[in-house]
Amino acid sequence: FYLLNPTNYSYEFYWKTNTPDVTSVACHTKKGLVQSGKKFECIFDFIPESIDSVESFWNFCIPEYHVEIPFVIV
Repeated sequence: FYLLNPTNYSYEFYWKTNTPDVTSVACHTKKGLVQSGKKFECIFDFIPESIDSVESFWNFCIPEYHVEIPFVIV
């Protein structure tokens, strides 16, 4: 999926996992810089280890603005 920065300011971000024991979900864009008025692609992969459902909890963080938004990937 894409992050969109509609503001006039660029910002750095990073993804922080809250479930490090869930290895079937991986983030390939753990940090980056979203330029003003641009979009940035975030890539997560799922490689199943069983047929069960999996929940992976992440926080999207923008340290400069003290923003931390929880995400769940199922």
